[in-house]
Amino acid sequence: MTTTATVTASIPTRFTQRYNLRHPFTQAGMAFSGWSPQLACAVTRAGGIGAIGAGLLPEPVVRQLVGAIQEANVGLFNVNFLTNFDHDAQARTCAEMGVPIVSFHWGHPKPGLIKVLRDAGCSIVMCTHDLHSLGEFCDRTLWLRGGSSRPGTSVARRWSAPAIG
Repeated sequence: MTTTATVTASIPTRFTQRYNLRHPFTQAGMAFSGWSPQLACAVTRAGGIGAIGAGLLPEPVVRQLVGAIQEANVGLFNVNFLTNFDHDAQARTCAEMGVPIVSFHWGHPKPGLIKVLRDAGCSIVMCTHDLHSLGEFCDRTLWLRGGSSRPGTSVARRWSAPAIG
């Protein structure tokens, strides 16, 4: 059994404690351009959580990218999905391959898919603009963010909150 040493966080937060991070940051999934294993690995090596944006990537490509990050053995990383696209096979591959964190933007995944991911031990993250829309997902870590994750929403009307975990 491998044990991970506890790191000293630069800014201690519930987020850094939950994921044993040096820095309280995570790479955005960047659905249509964030599929670089090298960038995800660099972010994780720097003390945050690297990410792969699955966007419209087919399952074999997601499998290849996840494998490249796992082969680099850098630690935690996230695979991000946009829920308005069909990503069932890709998310099931994440469960099968033991992806540590799986996140969703633009809505909620199907409850059956949440069960598959939870049963595989994946930490599930919902990125949302509306805390009240989470329903049954509130028992997992939640990242809320400002910015442009919701089409037609200005940054000025957006808000952020700390991680809840």
